[in-house]
Amino acid sequence: MNKTDSMIEAEIWTISEKEDGNSVALSIKDPELIVPLFLDDGEIKMVLRAMEGIRSTRPQTQDLLMNFIRESGFEVIRMDLYGVKDNLVQARLVFAGGGRSEALILDAQPSDALALAIRTQCRIYVSRKVADTLGIRKDFL
Repeated sequence: MNKTDSMIEAEIWTISEKEDGNSVALSIKDPELIVPLFLDDGEIKMVLRAMEGIRSTRPQTQDLLMNFIRESGFEVIRMDLYGVKDNLVQARLVFAGGGRSEALILDAQPSDALALAIRTQCRIYVSRKVADTLGIRKDFL
């Protein structure tokens, strides 16, 4: 992997739910940038439920996925925001276990990947390419 493809660890900086749009801002340290993810109403609610540890009385999609991951012996190792294509952020989840000798890497919508990353408390990474494309310097905010 070359320097432009390297991954930078990120953390959730803030979540904004407003009438004119919703977003999750990820903070990276090198360089000091905020990478925004814009989500629709359903996606932001899913992320907020994951943050607050709220579970419904009947399993939702995220609950079903969490049950499958746990029952199949997998573990979510990390979430990556690895690219931007046609103005859409590309995300993936990296799994270990499940009887596999190599990691299982699955593409996912950023909101789904983020909700699972929150629920599993795995690390979140942003590629340098995504940071360079979408990042906003913290001192501009």
